[in-house]
Amino acid sequence: QHVSVDHFGSVNRVRSMPQEPGIIASWSGEKKVHIWDLRECYRALEQAPNTVPTTHQCEPAFTIGRHREEGFAMDWSPVVRGQFASGDCEKQIFRAAPSEAGVWALDEAPYKGHTASVEDIQWSPTEAEVFASCSVDKTVRIWDGRRKQGSALSVVASDTDVNVISWNRRVPYLLASGDDAGNFRVWDLRGFREGCQPVASFAWHSAAITSVEWH
Repeated sequence: QHVSVDHFGSVNRVRSMPQEPGIIASWSGEKKVHIWDLRECYRALEQAPNTVPTTHQCEPAFTIGRHREEGFAMDWSPVVRGQFASGDCEKQIFRAAPSEAGVWALDEAPYKGHTASVEDIQWSPTEAEVFASCSVDKTVRIWDGRRKQGSALSVVASDTDVNVISWNRRVPYLLASGDDAGNFRVWDLRGFREGCQPVASFAWHSAAITSVEWH
């Protein structure tokens, strides 16, 4: 069973809110991030199969239109319900969140620090104002969400593009990264600083790594 929703432009990536899986974010090839309220679709799929429609007509609940280029990086905070960040190929990161009344709002200024395309974002599993990002500029960065100009920490994590990162939800001081050369590495954030080395490095793949995930 499935329900289809018309989308504006190509879909680069989708992510669901962990606290409310029916709230979905999609990165569009039209340089926009759309947030959809698809809880009605979720409820329909939980009912008897014969009652599920094959299509659902709706407009996005909110659209982030401040990105100057398309992108792939985005993530929902597992700590703060509705807190969301997205990064684009023009090296900017924006944060959005709903108010207590449910009205979505976007921060006026982007987070700046990367010097090339932002490829992935991961919110901390334990800290409300901390997130990580990786980039074509070869770095993995840790950000204080209250500070827009420059990341709190930055490490050159590869000799080439860093495509993906994954923050361990069970051991929150461990972060994994994967790069364009087929290497993936594990970083101990307790000693994460300029010049540090990964606690583990694996060169098993012969092509770019585009996905990493902790069990």
